[in-house]
Amino acid sequence: MPKPPPPPRKPADVLLGAISERDAILAQIKQLQEREMQLRKFIFAQSFAKPKEGTNRVLRPDGIEIVGKLDVRRKILPDQFALYRGDLLKRGVPLSRVVEMEPRLVLKEYRALTEHHRKAFDRVLEIKPSETPQLEIVL
Repeated sequence: MPKPPPPPRKPADVLLGAISERDAILAQIKQLQEREMQLRKFIFAQSFAKPKEGTNRVLRPDGIEIVGKLDVRRKILPDQFALYRGDLLKRGVPLSRVVEMEPRLVLKEYRALTEHHRKAFDRVLEIKPSETPQLEIVL
């Protein structure tokens, strides 16, 4: 005698199943990303004893070429910049070419504006929702 079909799943069961599957996939992705980073660092260190900034290349005896890129990040320290700005200018460092002063929104202060001021200021903003929603599931 054939088995009867299973009862239809409730929408809550389907949602919990999707949440559980998503959590399992995220855990796998995290493990894979961590392992890939370990391997990348190992291969880079083994291939380039003294890497230089930019692109590094090595041709192995078996004909495989390994190309590694070493980025060096430079960040202006605001306090140090303010302290030495005058000295740099005196020495002739072309600060206007070396440093871009980029306006950044201070969200806390923006939110504290009066409605009148905010409407006026909104003319210089691009306002759009994030493309990727954040999601937290609390059980």
